[in-house]
Amino acid sequence: MKPKYLYHGMPNELHGAYLLPHKARDLGRNPHNMRKSVYATDIKEAAIAMSIISSKGVHASSINLEETNNWQAIIYEGWPEQEHVFLCTLNPRTFIQFPPNSHQWASSIKVKPSRIEKLSISKYITLVRKATRQEQKTWSEKYHKKLPKNL
Repeated sequence: MKPKYLYHGMPNELHGAYLLPHKARDLGRNPHNMRKSVYATDIKEAAIAMSIISSKGVHASSINLEETNNWQAIIYEGWPEQEHVFLCTLNPRTFIQFPPNSHQWASSIKVKPSRIEKLSISKYITLVRKATRQEQKTWSEKYHKKLPKNL
């Protein structure tokens, strides 16, 4: 059963009326994130966290919404340098749950948000955390060579 609403977090204002499908940037090459889609979640706080970890100043981060109800948004390198992010409320009509039984949803067609809110990062910063030294070390060993040169 689909939820009443889905949520999509963005670090910047939406230009135009629609969210457009695109491939997610996933260094782990998770097949669930490699579709050309508009991605959303049924967890409002997770969408806000996603917008924060995608904001200016954050150079490496992760969030896992697939296998657990205990999602975490972790920042490995950097920290947010902007004051606001944006949260879109979406109609779930065109979305499928992908992978099944996860909190991640995908739509292969453009989606018009029913509502867009401008949120203060400082009010929601507790939704993210800095990685521990061990987590940073593990992340760096696994992914650092895969980072694009423009970061």
